[in-house]
Amino acid sequence: MCNASAGASASAEDLPILPREVEAVLRTLNATSAPGGDRLSFGFWKALDPRGEILAELFEICRTSRRVPDQWWTSRVTLICKNPDGDLGEVSNWRPISVCCTLYKIYAAMLARRRQTLALERDVISPEQKGFMPAEGTFEHVFILDTALADSKSAKNNIYVAWLDIKNAFGSIQHECIQTVMRAFGEYPATLLSALQTSTHVTLP
Repeated sequence: MCNASAGASASAEDLPILPREVEAVLRTLNATSAPGGDRLSFGFWKALDPRGEILAELFEICRTSRRVPDQWWTSRVTLICKNPDGDLGEVSNWRPISVCCTLYKIYAAMLARRRQTLALERDVISPEQKGFMPAEGTFEHVFILDTALADSKSAKNNIYVAWLDIKNAFGSIQHECIQTVMRAFGEYPATLLSALQTSTHVTLP
């Protein structure tokens, strides 16, 4: 446990996991989402521990020991065809859907919230980043684009717009790169960095 004096300069990631953090995550989860290999759904955990007290104790053990059960890192992957009329033998015509253990998802979501808080406090996130933020901001980009198009039409000027979409933006980033960036922007707690160092085992049905 952290004492008040030692934790005065500590970030949220250094502090014990609290039931209210887990409860906040549980409230955002869809109770009917598909469960992982253990067949335990989000609805099960919401009914069992609606205030997050049991899970907070479990997650705190994981945080302080810097370890999680091996089965949490195992995913069940289902392939979904993008275009049934296309070439079914083409790998790119299939979208892999990974179904993880729900306990892992809850724990990861809680850590992600802490990570985002740290990133915002330390100005790590670019001001141009609008998606996946606590407050919806994509409407700002849409408004700017709409205004630019309206101004161009009013002034009868040409306007050139480019839309950049990065293929597999999340999956293409190596964990080592994430750790390097996190260290470059400040001393992130070891408990957070160690969470990115564990391999994920994938099984196909």
